[in-house]
Amino acid sequence: MADVAEIPFLANLTYPVALLALSLLVPIILLYLLKPKPKTIPFPSTMFIRFLEKNKRFTSFLQRFIRDPLLIAQLLIITLLVSALAGPFYNTKEELRPEESVVFVIDASASMQAKDVGQPRFDQAVEKASQIIRGLNEADDVSIVLAENIPAVVLSKSKPKDSLNTLSQLKAADTPSNVGDAMMLAKDLIRDSDRRKAVYVLSDFSPGGGVDPQLALKIMAAAGVNAELVTTGSRGANTGIVNLEARRSTVKDSELFMTMSVRNFAPEEHRFRLQVASEGSTLVSEEKTLGAGEEGFYNYKPNITGSEQVVRVEIAGGDDLTVDDVAYAYVPPVKINRVLLLTSEGSDKFLRLMLDSLKNTEVKYAVPPVTPDVNDFDVIVLGNVKPDTILPGMFRDIKNHVEKGASFIIVGTPNLQSIKDQELWSILPVDVIGMGSRETSLKVIEEHNMLSDIKLNGIVAKNYYNVVERDNKTKTLVGAEVFQNPMIAYHQQGDGYVAYVGVNSDPDWSNLYYSSDFPIFWSQMIKYFTRMRGPSAATALKSGEYLQLPEPSNVKTPSGATIRSQSVFLDKVGLYEVGYSDKIEKVTVNLLDFMESNTTIGQVEGAKNAGTYTVKKLDVDVKVELFRHLLVVMLAVLVFELLIYRWRGLL
Repeated sequence: MADVAEIPFLANLTYPVALLALSLLVPIILLYLLKPKPKTIPFPSTMFIRFLEKNKRFTSFLQRFIRDPLLIAQLLIITLLVSALAGPFYNTKEELRPEESVVFVIDASASMQAKDVGQPRFDQAVEKASQIIRGLNEADDVSIVLAENIPAVVLSKSKPKDSLNTLSQLKAADTPSNVGDAMMLAKDLIRDSDRRKAVYVLSDFSPGGGVDPQLALKIMAAAGVNAELVTTGSRGANTGIVNLEARRSTVKDSELFMTMSVRNFAPEEHRFRLQVASEGSTLVSEEKTLGAGEEGFYNYKPNITGSEQVVRVEIAGGDDLTVDDVAYAYVPPVKINRVLLLTSEGSDKFLRLMLDSLKNTEVKYAVPPVTPDVNDFDVIVLGNVKPDTILPGMFRDIKNHVEKGASFIIVGTPNLQSIKDQELWSILPVDVIGMGSRETSLKVIEEHNMLSDIKLNGIVAKNYYNVVERDNKTKTLVGAEVFQNPMIAYHQQGDGYVAYVGVNSDPDWSNLYYSSDFPIFWSQMIKYFTRMRGPSAATALKSGEYLQLPEPSNVKTPSGATIRSQSVFLDKVGLYEVGYSDKIEKVTVNLLDFMESNTTIGQVEGAKNAGTYTVKKLDVDVKVELFRHLLVVMLAVLVFELLIYRWRGLL
């Protein structure tokens, strides 16, 4: 005998034995057929009709059996009731949609502004995230993390409907990316959730900082988090500025010294126009061509005025990414430095002549004990002062002024070792241990801006002090060829600088006086020591960095908005203006990021393309019970039966 499960119809019944109750249909039919009939009295006028009826008795029986609606209704009621008790069902496939804690990691870096898919990559990522959100359960919670160089949580455990509103307001920044760290942050956001954990990472996966996305993916899998990597973008046709330096020439203040590099990341040759402008005037405009993957290095020396300059460099030629097509450089105005030389009558002849030759420098000479207020000067130079003319407290005043930002330069002179004031020796970057015993040439110990374009060949020191560095804070730039005795060294003292120059220009001490590099070195040293420092020194920063200010200040951003803060996150390329109580300082912010300008799509194992990606559905077999459906139909037939009884007047 065949198993019940092998019979197709019975296999879809929970209680097939209940079908035995269908046997109740037999007595109902018999009772209907055997019910009493009305008594018939024959009379002649109807005999011929009875004769015809007798011939059609069997046919009339069937017609009466089939046409009686009450019988049919009763049979249906019993059949439906018995079928419902048998528990009929059918199997179907349905999507499994468990409650989830979902995090969207959206790359908001500069490369996501590339328009290689007919729209910015960031917009494509937002559209894909919106599509996924619309397929979530209403009870799911959604979080959003922006993968800038410092990942930021912009939405935490909100409803899908609210997350769509947040998505529509997001924009890509001009910063480098950090997808890996953003993925780790997403993992931590849903670490304690008792729901199914899912993370969707939408990025072009261009090289960036932080944890490698593949490693982050493995860490997330180990933590029970289901992660999907979705790639935006399609190609890498971009040419961008990857380096820029601009400053006034150390020799000629009216000359702008510029160096820059531009790289073509496209797989084919790219032509573009390189333009440099400042104060509304075009300084450079040239056609350039770079081959596939080629990087070009360009140097320019245009003339500029002595006022402050905001230099704008642009490459125009059409590519997928525009944020790295523009770069800015701030050039401060020419500063007039006030220099005080403390000397004695008839001393420091060549030092005086050199200082007088320096441009943008006001020099005053003082012979102790008569000295002006040192607080009126940016740089104080100690020459060959007679020790017995120094008034008590002079070096104390100089020390206090240096700690507030001024600079003090001590020249190795015959009288230096005879000065006994401890305020002087306490701030010197070197300790004097005696006099040098033989001539020596000089050599560079550490490359520095002060030594830019300086040649030491042929300079010989005849007399000099043997000195050693005071501590590890001292920086020695030039030393004696013999024993590497420090000859030019400096260190920072408070907010200012103290330098020791052991190469004396006096002919009895060296032949420095006839070197053309003598005034150039001093000019560069003074400019370095008097340059803007502290918050004011931050005139050229990169996007994604923070601008730290000494106090809360009003900062005007490149978009024109003004914010008040002591720490400003620089997420846009352009010019920032910091408003202090007495001045406005300008800060330029550029991308200048080789990896971010490389818009080639990152090859990440297991990543899906955003154009074709759909969320994988989890289908399960679902048993659909028909019990309620059959009961509803049975009740409808029952109501129909009652209506018939009422129509016949039986109720």
